[in-house]
Amino acid sequence: MKRFCQNPLCYANDTQDRLRGIKGQKVYQNRVVNNNYYYGCCTQRCLNDFLEININRIINYIGALTETPTRPQQQSITYHEYRELLKAKRDNQ
Repeated sequence: MKRFCQNPLCYANDTQDRLRGIKGQKVYQNRVVNNNYYYGCCTQRCLNDFLEININRIINYIGALTETPTRPQQQSITYHEYRELLKAKRDNQ
């Protein structure tokens, strides 16, 4: 199954690898995503465009922060502690 770029405006970029069809009936089409480097988009430009279009819908879906966590200035967090906090937040979804 082909996975196409999720940017709804991907086809608007004029590059040869987006051009599909037979002679005389060629059309621009979203690229096929071969890896997951840009989270469902073919390039960083497409990812940025996708986020610009959809960021409000994404925030509304997952919920916006209503209060911000804090920590005292004297308390430091090591890289490993930060990675553990990140893993805990990711697992809480």
